[in-house]
Amino acid sequence: MSAAKAMDERGMTERRRELLAGLGGEVVEVGAGHGVNFTHYPAEVTRVVAVEPEPRLRERAAAAETAVPVDV
Repeated sequence: MSAAKAMDERGMTERRRELLAGLGGEVVEVGAGHGVNFTHYPAEVTRVVAVEPEPRLRERAAAAETAVPVDV
C-alpha cells in the first residue's frame, strides 16, 4: 500500500478537502507530487497549474485523475 493511500485511509482525504475548501478561480499547486490533491479541488476552481520538479512524480501527476482542468 502506498503511503498516500494509507494516509487517506487514516483521515487525510478529509484534511485535503478542508485545506482546499474555499479556493476558486485559477490555482497554482507547487510541489504537486503525484497529483493526489487533484480530485479534491472544489467546483469553484476553474484550473490548476501544477508544478512538480521530480520527473517520475510529474509523470504520475500528468496521468492523475482530476476534478478540474489541470496543467502539469
